[in-house]
Amino acid sequence: MAAAASSSSSSESNEANSKWLDAHYDPMANLYTFSSCIALADLHGDGEYKLVVGDLGMAGHTMRLKVYRGTGLASESTLLDLPSAVATFLMDQNEPRTPAVAVASGPFVYVYKNLRPYFKFTLPPLDANPLEQDVWEQAKEVSRWGVAWPSQGTSPHPCPPPQTNGPTPPWHSTSDPGLGVESSG
Repeated sequence: MAAAASSSSSSESNEANSKWLDAHYDPMANLYTFSSCIALADLHGDGEYKLVVGDLGMAGHTMRLKVYRGTGLASESTLLDLPSAVATFLMDQNEPRTPAVAVASGPFVYVYKNLRPYFKFTLPPLDANPLEQDVWEQAKEVSRWGVAWPSQGTSPHPCPPPQTNGPTPPWHSTSDPGLGVESSG
């Protein structure tokens, strides 16, 4: 009982000494996003900044572009794909200076002007870096077998390989450590 009281008083003192102000806390907001999908902007040129969020939705469904005014939801638009970044920028010099919202999603950048779809820019395809492509191929090979456990003596990894009765993964053979390439000798 005394331990519980002292731990609660220490957490209260930590909150009192915190530099952060909890302006709003809502654990039931159901907002799923990354820091790259958040922006603050004066969307209407009225001096009032709003929070623009690219919401990932639940399990990749119902992705939305949400705009919060204060602690309440001001507007919401459906997104076609998972957002990876949100940014605001000025498109023109007209008064009032209202920014557009850009949402990066897959190979596209969607531009919203006045919170309405305005333009869809398609990024040109790029050839993958051969080294990066090789790493992804190795990761795909590892994912077929589960966790990568190099055999003892072939890797500086401190953990021994697991004892299994299943098939032997390719990295347990005589191979170049970490590359998954068979040696000729």
